[in-house]
Amino acid sequence: MNILLSCVGRRTYIADFLRPYLQVGEKIIGTSSVALTPGFSFCDLGVIVPPICHEEYIPAVLDVCNKLEVGGVLSLFDQDIDRLSNFRDDFLDAGISPVFPSADVSRICFDKVATANFLKEHRFHGPKTFSDLNGTREALREGSLHFPLFVKPRYGFASEHVFIARNDAELEVFFNYRNDMIVQEKLRGKEHSFDVCSNLDAEPLAAVFKEKLAMRAGETDQARTIYDPERLELAFRLARTLGCPGPLDIDLFIDGDRAAVLEFNPRFGGGYPASACAGADFPRILVELMRYGTYTPDTLSYRNQVFMMKSYQIICGTEEELNDNVVYASDI
Repeated sequence: MNILLSCVGRRTYIADFLRPYLQVGEKIIGTSSVALTPGFSFCDLGVIVPPICHEEYIPAVLDVCNKLEVGGVLSLFDQDIDRLSNFRDDFLDAGISPVFPSADVSRICFDKVATANFLKEHRFHGPKTFSDLNGTREALREGSLHFPLFVKPRYGFASEHVFIARNDAELEVFFNYRNDMIVQEKLRGKEHSFDVCSNLDAEPLAAVFKEKLAMRAGETDQARTIYDPERLELAFRLARTLGCPGPLDIDLFIDGDRAAVLEFNPRFGGGYPASACAGADFPRILVELMRYGTYTPDTLSYRNQVFMMKSYQIICGTEEELNDNVVYASDI
């Protein structure tokens, strides 16, 4: 059984985390639409596929999976997950384990208005969210909403095009920055996250609670693990209600006893290495799920107060050296 890391990008450590659980002869295959992809250097084979938005993208990925005996697919890129989610049944029909959500769950994760509605419907706390200025200004007049406010794209990724409005004039400008802008309450408290791993039927198996200590370009740069049974119970309730198979990253703010969820990321989050270093071995679970379809539960605990910091890793070589293990999907 080979494993496909779709849109492997820069998260090279995911390949390293998976590798110990492969059997002799099994491979980690990465895909990207460009040849110079850092993650290719950590895969056994890199495959260049059409861009995500191209009509031939899904057929190319499925063809790669069939020809290279791929048993399971993990994606590391939000837009890719959203595209793949619409074809989940195609992977199942081909005998490939899709370790990514259904289209309905993907929409909840990547549409911030849908996220807010989901949290409200299931009585979880989250930021007040508005898709129009009239509703925002009415809430401001009533006193149920206060500046500063976040103004961001409804379908945004990686903290791009996110603004802080401190008054009505800024709110007007930022909201009209592009057509899909929304307004969100600025949550109080410290930023935390949950790493959750669920089986292929979206039943949560393990979770880790972390505090984010530093961020860089929208991704966790430093974090520490916290063992808190009450918070972990919330992680399981959130994951079970959402129904996302495989890895799930949940961002939230803790203010006293109140936990407010900001967003769901149906993939390995940028802070997962902290969980891995603390002993939460999600890759072992995922490989077993992809190989056998089930996972034999055990006591998956993790160490408290484990700190994680990221550093730069440099990959150098000539184009020929860097592409030594890279092929085009059409040439397989």
